[in-house]
Amino acid sequence: MTDLSAYLTRFRKLKTSRLGGQEAPYKPALLLAVLEGIEDGSMLNNQIIITPELLAAFQSNCRDLSLSGRFRANNFALIAESIMI
Repeated sequence: MTDLSAYLTRFRKLKTSRLGGQEAPYKPALLLAVLEGIEDGSMLNNQIIITPELLAAFQSNCRDLSLSGRFRANNFALIAESIMI
């Protein structure tokens, strides 16, 4: 299995919360925000530091991934506590 296929398998098996029959986009949104930070060079160390850029990317990804306006990611502290990747 190549590295890419291993990651794809893990991403497909990512467990997400379900609220009212809809999947909450928080885990995928945070994961994408972190990957974007690595790609653009804003995350250089082996640490995830909550920055305004990370929050903005996370909120943007939540909006993009949500099928409805239900999941807005207004309180990152509560969301981050429940995600625990």
